[in-house]
Amino acid sequence: MQTEPNETSATVFPVKVAAALLVAQSSLKNVAKGSENKFHNYKYAGAEDVLTEARSHLHEAGLMVLRDSAKVLEDQGTPVLHSVFLVVHESGEAIVLDQEFPVVPGNGRPMDKAVAASLTTSMSYFLRDLLLIPRVDGEEVDTRDDRAYTHQPRKTEKKTKKSTKTAPNKTLLANEIKAIASEDQLERMYDALGNRGLESLEELEIEELRTWSAKLKESKQ
Repeated sequence: MQTEPNETSATVFPVKVAAALLVAQSSLKNVAKGSENKFHNYKYAGAEDVLTEARSHLHEAGLMVLRDSAKVLEDQGTPVLHSVFLVVHESGEAIVLDQEFPVVPGNGRPMDKAVAASLTTSMSYFLRDLLLIPRVDGEEVDTRDDRAYTHQPRKTEKKTKKSTKTAPNKTLLANEIKAIASEDQLERMYDALGNRGLESLEELEIEELRTWSAKLKESKQ
């Protein structure tokens, strides 16, 4: 999920693009929270909120952002969306930036839907990084310690033996993920969950939880 400068743009950074980015970053103080996580009962700035606000400030500064290309690649068996973005000034000057973002398919969410969700969410994270958009009201979510939180499954009329057996394992894996993930990683996870219509880690399939846990452990090494 990192955004990295293209080799050429890192060597020569156009003056007009730099000046315009400074204006855009200075003018955009925060993004209003227009989305809501009903399960955890808090509001947050969703992908659409970020896109709308960032576009306005970029255009006022004489900048536009284009996704020049997007490809789904494999990273150790995990699909990753690799995007190349152009940040273009009205003068014609431009810089090129690369980004990698996870694609998370699952039950009821085939690859095409997973890619579509990642396209939107990855753009919002690219703009967050580009404009240094802060997370509003950090004390509400960022300073809250949810590591001891245990999800209580919704009551259903019927419970299968399979769900009864896997629920404890899901809870353990979810708690493990919350314990080792950074605040930024958790925020991105919950954004990805929201794009899938999910509200908690425990709603994921156990194989997905294992994959997320393994990826987090690798990133800490």
